Amino acid sequence: MELLGREMTEDLQDIQHEALQEARALGHPVTKPLLTKGISFGEIAALPDGTVDPSAVVGVDPDLIVKPFQRKGALVSLREFAISAANQHLGMQGVERFGPEDFDRDDVAGELTVGDVTAMALRQATLPIPQRARPPAGMEAQAERGEALFGRLGCAQCHVPALPLRSTVFCDPNPFNPPGNLTDQAQRVCVDLQGVTGLTSNMVPLFSDLK
Repeated sequence: MELLGREMTEDLQDIQHEALQEARALGHPVTKPLLTKGISFGEIAALPDGTVDPSAVVGVDPDLIVKPFQRKGALVSLREFAISAANQHLGMQGVERFGPEDFDRDDVAGELTVGDVTAMALRQATLPIPQRARPPAGMEAQAERGEALFGRLGCAQCHVPALPLRSTVFCDPNPFNPPGNLTDQAQRVCVDLQGVTGLTSNMVPLFSDLK
């Protein structure tokens, strides 16, 4: 899911960049649809002065960074999630956000190093993906009918069964992490999710559009 969010962010920001270039060159506003992986995020209007009007953007913040985690799409990455959860639930602070000092005054300084958080993020990224359960014996026809209804009623337009990745190689940290979370690509660690998570292709089965 993080990789999908990252690739979709790249696409949306590239569209905005192209619109800005065209607006400057033509001297008038340019509007472009924000479409990535078959998902529409509305449209972006670029102005000749180098600014944008995001009023028609839908399902993503004006920065066009897709945030695939939490129910309201609040977090960019597993790394951001790990640092936040460690502080909130465990009382342990990552030095990249809270500094090397004893932030919470529990007489322990530098509780989670950059490497610690990288290990936490990679551990989560390489967990086995959820597998679809087979229907109970004798209910195969009902399950097949339910899936057909799911598509026919339009549920799959938002609960998209699967989205494609350009690459299944996961690297941490995410370059789109917000401040307080490592972004330095010189320190990144990469792993191909195929073969370690149960992912067998570039299709991610998530039943979501990440909006």
